[in-house]
Amino acid sequence: MNLVPLKLRLFQADPDSLCHSILQSPIIPSHAQYSGLLSSQRVREILSNLQEWRLKRGKAPFTPEMGAAIFDLLFPAELREFYRRNLDYCRKREAGLWLQLKCEAGRLADIPWELAFDADENIFLAKHEQILFSRFEDEEEGEPSIAQESRIVVFAGQPANESGAADYLPYSLETEIHSLQELFSRLKKRGLKLSYDIVTHPDQSTFNKLMQQPATIFHFIGPCVE
Repeated sequence: MNLVPLKLRLFQADPDSLCHSILQSPIIPSHAQYSGLLSSQRVREILSNLQEWRLKRGKAPFTPEMGAAIFDLLFPAELREFYRRNLDYCRKREAGLWLQLKCEAGRLADIPWELAFDADENIFLAKHEQILFSRFEDEEEGEPSIAQESRIVVFAGQPANESGAADYLPYSLETEIHSLQELFSRLKKRGLKLSYDIVTHPDQSTFNKLMQQPATIFHFIGPCVE
């Protein structure tokens, strides 16, 4: 399956606002930027609820309602139709939508954007078979901090179609896992205190259990929860 990129940038002009910049899309010819699509009160409410959930991790499950709030941040009402049009564009061409998100380090980077829940399609974006989700911090990478220990949880899967052939995501699961293992090894050699778990084809129970444990990064390879 071919991938069609949709690149978005999120940033905050002040602590209670959220700005959306469309960097690339198959359905618009040039960049567009929007601000004030969500009220300051709604932005504060969502960020506060997410922070509260983080503090209770291990006790409070991540619910579709929380995912829907993240989806509201990612695609407010004014951009919801834009998102649907991009997805429809890909469906008509039997292509995948490569959603690439850039956001500032700090509060925005801490949000588990992959767990945005599309209520209309009743699915988390991380589990959507037609969406490949990537995200990047909106700043140049520096040397990794070696003062703090990091734990990374990788959910890896190669979904299959009805015939059992894993053919609709253009990657090799074995290659992806090997690349991550090499990267983690290099980071350890550079002094980063790092532990990680790579879970292949997790079921819903395993997924929920691991999501409730403290971790620095949750990394998804494909829509991989069975």
